[in-house]
Amino acid sequence: TLPPLRSHPDDIPSLVRFYIDAFNREFKKNVSGASPAAIRLLARDDDTFDADLDLLESLLAPSHAAPIQLAAVQRLGQLREDDALQILLDGWKGFSPELRGHVLDSLLNRFGGSTLLLDAIESGKVSAGEISAERRDRLLKARFRENRERAEKIFAGAISPDRQKIVEQ
Repeated sequence: TLPPLRSHPDDIPSLVRFYIDAFNREFKKNVSGASPAAIRLLARDDDTFDADLDLLESLLAPSHAAPIQLAAVQRLGQLREDDALQILLDGWKGFSPELRGHVLDSLLNRFGGSTLLLDAIESGKVSAGEISAERRDRLLKARFRENRERAEKIFAGAISPDRQKIVEQ
């Protein structure tokens, strides 16, 4: 496992630069930097966890630049507490399609994230139609049988019978 960033604060600016460059390439943008507050947030101590969650949640607001939002999503996805993932789902309706994709990846890459995502779909917070075929497939092949069965029920009507016939051929 990688050591926490707080033990290597000198690496944070280069990591932020890497993510901004990747964002600029992927979305054909020209963002030049991130706010210092966002960078410092990534290296905070465990003693400030609740405050960090609040700040990360505030950085998800549409008023912040996309790279700041993305950094917040990625940091929340790295935290072990389910509260962090729940923050991602709570903000779902206000996220851009691109940011939603990153939220889904964060959920699917974390233990317990698939369960929270399935809960959100069943409750109507997230529409089943917003889940790409690749991510749907990951849910349908989930490690835990209960999650696979839930995904099968959720996505049972998501594929048209004509398309399913073509796929099977």
